[in-house]
Amino acid sequence: PRPTFFGIPFTADEDGFAAVFGLTFSPLYRVIFLYYIILALALLTAFVTVRLRRLPVGRAWEALREDEVACRSLGINTTNTKLTAFAIGAMFGGFAGANAAAAIVAVAERVSPAIVTLEVTTPDGDGIGSGVIYSADGWIVTNKHVVADETSILVHLKDGRDFAGTVYGIDTLTDLAVVKIDATGLPIVPWADSDKLEVGEFVLAVGNPFGLTQTVTLGIVSALGRAAGIAEYEDFIQTDAAINPGNSGGALVDVRGRLIGINTAIYSRS
Repeated sequence: PRPTFFGIPFTADEDGFAAVFGLTFSPLYRVIFLYYIILALALLTAFVTVRLRRLPVGRAWEALREDEVACRSLGINTTNTKLTAFAIGAMFGGFAGANAAAAIVAVAERVSPAIVTLEVTTPDGDGIGSGVIYSADGWIVTNKHVVADETSILVHLKDGRDFAGTVYGIDTLTDLAVVKIDATGLPIVPWADSDKLEVGEFVLAVGNPFGLTQTVTLGIVSALGRAAGIAEYEDFIQTDAAINPGNSGGALVDVRGRLIGINTAIYSRS
């Protein structure tokens, strides 16, 4: 029987090039024909890729790729990390509760060592706040109001070590301050681009409320660009993650363990 291609009869010449619909091609036209076939496939691939990126599955895949980069920066094994499982779960089954919980645990474990307790002495008494190590050689970011008017700062690390801290810079406009300790090889929280943050994203707040060190709470981004009337320049991230006195200066991180904000203020009737 005569061979067919999806029901269409075809033959092959001595070079093995098929003649479909009874048509044959010279060597030059064969090259041109193959060129247009390859071009059409490339355009189709590009079109499908662009369309997929606009769909939830495409956004989840991009998140998965970003997760792998973030995991490596945090020292998490990307071969079996729960963060990767979380992204896959989000792609195929919504939140996939078990994977999401494991992802949050993984982030908390990696971020907590970089959150410090600041014991601050001022002429009016002692106070406690939080800080975030952002550079392995001892640079810490916190709130200006945590270290304002300090006479001494004692920085407590999660591993039990204590260091004297020195205020190196204060930004009154944003209520931020930078503190330095004499240490190296410290765990850090990598920066994220907060401009890419979206309302509804899950976030974790890590700090030392009421002196309860390494407290982690979970919430979402409730709103962006908030003004609270407490600083000259305000572009606050509103979250429903529990924040209490002592959390000031602590970290607000995304589910990839990246720093998106510094916990600064609370609104509460209690």
